[in-house]
Amino acid sequence: MKKTALTLLLLTPMISYANTGKKVGIGMAFDQGLSVVVDFNQQIKFIAGDDGLALDYSFLKGNLAAEAPLSWYVAGGAYYDWNNDFGVRIPIGMNLNFAKDWKLYAQIHPELNMNHGLDLDIGAALGVTYSF
Repeated sequence: MKKTALTLLLLTPMISYANTGKKVGIGMAFDQGLSVVVDFNQQIKFIAGDDGLALDYSFLKGNLAAEAPLSWYVAGGAYYDWNNDFGVRIPIGMNLNFAKDWKLYAQIHPELNMNHGLDLDIGAALGVTYSF
């Protein structure tokens, strides 16, 4: 039951986004192990990797300077590891737009594992996406 609920939680935003016509970014990252990243309009990020799945929603964003290619974000999300661990996380990261439609990002994310009681952990991610 937990797996079905988590799968529905992760897939619902992706399905509802499909018809909006906004930018989609595809890339690679080291987040849930070696991962594929799908970034919907720099708002919703879906990660599927060697170690599990994650879904993040950016609720705060900003630029470091008006002309700088650097921006920051804070997101809320959930994750599921293939070893049946699951929980919530709060990614805090930076984006570097290094070429047209290319973005490099780095983040740290405190994680609250909720499978066997509550366990606090810290994770990190580094990735690159191309938007079209």
